[in-house]
Amino acid sequence: MRFLSILLILLATLSFSFADDNESIHVPLMDLDEDYFSNEYGFRGANWRGKDASDLDADMYPGAGEQERDGSVDYNCNGISGWSKTKGKSNENWLCERAQSRGVVIFGDSAAAAFHIPESFIPKSRNIEDFAKLLNYDHLRKIAQQRRSQRHDRDDDFDVLVHEFDWPHKSWATGFSEDINGESIYMKMRDRNRCNHRDFQNLAVNGAKAKSLIEQVGNFSRDKSDKPSLAFVAYIGNDICKKKLEDMTTVDQYRKQIIDGLTKLDAKIAPGSKVVITGLVDGRILWDTMHDRMHPLGMTYAEVYDLLWDIKGNPCRTWLTSDASMRDKASARAAELSEVALDIAKTAKFNNFEVAYIDLPMKDAIEDWKNQGKDVAELIEVVDGFHPSHTAHRLLSKLIWEKLSTEYPGFLGPLNPNNQMIKKNFGEQGGH
Repeated sequence: MRFLSILLILLATLSFSFADDNESIHVPLMDLDEDYFSNEYGFRGANWRGKDASDLDADMYPGAGEQERDGSVDYNCNGISGWSKTKGKSNENWLCERAQSRGVVIFGDSAAAAFHIPESFIPKSRNIEDFAKLLNYDHLRKIAQQRRSQRHDRDDDFDVLVHEFDWPHKSWATGFSEDINGESIYMKMRDRNRCNHRDFQNLAVNGAKAKSLIEQVGNFSRDKSDKPSLAFVAYIGNDICKKKLEDMTTVDQYRKQIIDGLTKLDAKIAPGSKVVITGLVDGRILWDTMHDRMHPLGMTYAEVYDLLWDIKGNPCRTWLTSDASMRDKASARAAELSEVALDIAKTAKFNNFEVAYIDLPMKDAIEDWKNQGKDVAELIEVVDGFHPSHTAHRLLSKLIWEKLSTEYPGFLGPLNPNNQMIKKNFGEQGGH
């Protein structure tokens, strides 16, 4: 068995290398029944999508539709099985049939995937050109492979290779790691209705932008016979982060790309689903928060951003710059695209889902953090000075949930009155 595991990892590593040149390969690599779910955690597996209870049965996966079954098999992988003699039906049917279960899915970018570079990956040379390579997604994959080849035994550290420097199990949308203390939309949906256990999919990809939506919908494992979904469309910055302002996504391009993606989603998602489009972030927050702070390289973030600009290694030249005029113009375009997203939510009609818009509450998160007397810089990733930190993800989860609970409570579904019975009989339902 150990030999087989090693062989699978080697094959996966080779395929992962190939995937660098093919954006569409963002589905679980270790997926024997090809249902897009896996019981392995890495390579787009169970940290990205709920754990598959069986990788040998394509009809058995998280979010599978409720049917009249005898309960002998947990087809939707939520840990509820068996037959109730008193009810005359399977436990799944009587505990969940009126619960309006729905899974959580996010289509998005590296921020949606909780991208994070550990400080241990900062080059020992402290050379700015070496550091610039660290901010290149393809280069990150290469150095991660080198690190992996140096490991002789499995350790407890997060395996950066098989997760592409993403931490989806800590994302504001789909996180389930113990150390997030339940602060994710998925965990809150699970607490609201235990029948939602394991029903999540994080389809975010590093570098993705609005035009990526149609591709990510193609990798979404769902059809109309499955349970409905609560889906988030969250491309918060890459349409703005270009080499120059003229390259930013236009209003017309953005509208078409989002509409095309949602139209494709409508063709496969279950009726009764809900879709939330978030606005783009105002990236001036990054400069305003970080520019005079000291970076681990031993210089201010402003100096790092400008040096990266000089060698064309800056991950967001339109916002991470000392040029205030450029930052303002970038934010103006971001606001325009957010207005388009709002208009789509108000006017576009789809057969199988309702659409809502919310602002990404990063400014609110900052105010919340300030009011607690804490350092705002803790909400921005230390190494790249660009992405929301994992601390920020927990705050975003709280604020987004509050927004939905107040303005769109129907998107969340009702509280399942059978939750305590599920806990009593099935405990942690197999965990994650």
